[in-house]
Amino acid sequence: MSPKQILLIATLVYSALYANTTDAQQQIAIMKAPPLTPSIELTAESKDYDEKLAKVYSLYQQELQRYWSDPRLNSKESWVSYTPDQKSRSTVDFLQKEIILETITSNMTSAQSNLRNLLRRTITVNTKEAFEQDPLQMRVMRLIRPKNMLHPILKGEPILADILFSEDPAPEEIERYIEEVLKTDRIEQAPLDVEEKEHRYSIHIALPQEMLHRRSMTYQTSIAGLSQRFELPAPLIFSIIHTESSYNPFATSYLPGYGLMQVVPDKNTEETYLFLHEQALIPSAQYLYDGNNNIEMGSGHLHLLYYRHLKDIEDKNSRLYCTIAAYNAGISALTAAFSEKGDTQEFLTKVNTMSAPEVYAYLHEHLHYDTTKAYLQRVIEGMLIYYKAYGEDGRRIQNI
Repeated sequence: MSPKQILLIATLVYSALYANTTDAQQQIAIMKAPPLTPSIELTAESKDYDEKLAKVYSLYQQELQRYWSDPRLNSKESWVSYTPDQKSRSTVDFLQKEIILETITSNMTSAQSNLRNLLRRTITVNTKEAFEQDPLQMRVMRLIRPKNMLHPILKGEPILADILFSEDPAPEEIERYIEEVLKTDRIEQAPLDVEEKEHRYSIHIALPQEMLHRRSMTYQTSIAGLSQRFELPAPLIFSIIHTESSYNPFATSYLPGYGLMQVVPDKNTEETYLFLHEQALIPSAQYLYDGNNNIEMGSGHLHLLYYRHLKDIEDKNSRLYCTIAAYNAGISALTAAFSEKGDTQEFLTKVNTMSAPEVYAYLHEHLHYDTTKAYLQRVIEGMLIYYKAYGEDGRRIQNI
């Protein structure tokens, strides 16, 4: 899709979403974000925790190399789960829409049993159970956390059950599904090493093509409410979730970013939590793996970007583009695209002398990261898709 087409989509979507919003209403929205004073930097205690967290992840990945030449962990698109003995694992690839089950054992009979148990758990487990049964997360839980880190108990949300079955499926329905997809002739076998008696058995299972739409419906009520609360177009929230994580509740990036909207526990997150709950706390991974918590944090950050940090950008479309870019790369990276010295006033002056199409074209040329340029385009394209599916406020229901 060409930049001109992207601009047309963004203009149409934004115009539709804000057709009934007056300048006075926009000014009221800006005033609803009062100035706050979060701490500028993470504490030494938080930095120490981050270092220990990185070591736990690194050591666990090294241990996995005993059995796996590719010791995968959670990524933005994939939820990866190992059994306690580390010899079986499931990978749910939300982007490619498939489940990959793998086990290391000595024969096909044992492999079938392992894969059957692994599949049953993968398709029925909720987020709370998945977290508490994850050996890596249990090690993380034993770390001494900073005093200002929020660490609640996860609520149980469906991961795959709601896209594979009717509501609250009977055990017989689950077993029929397992029998159908887990057939011997579909299980692949590969030797580990010439000296090893064990083999690696695996099977790839396709998930429904409409999987992402069904996943989006899981959070529709939450997004519709937050859209109204933060005066944001619901399609923007949907599209950022789609772009950031493909609706993987355990999405994890190297930053590290956690959950559906890839919220990073840093000074911005502390500011957002302070804005939302009047406490200067930093949410933990456990807090952010909860879908509703994550969407609230991500949407709150979008609100602060649009209505506080970037409120002096006069054109609404220009401000939308800059908000999306800043959500991905940060305010500093956005400012640096317009000012070599990172001067805020120079940035604002430049933006406000450009039309919205010129701002988009400028961002596409001058943002320092190609990933942010692609991100901006993907989010805008996604907004149109979700506007058609859910409408301005996120309450309409229509297939994507």
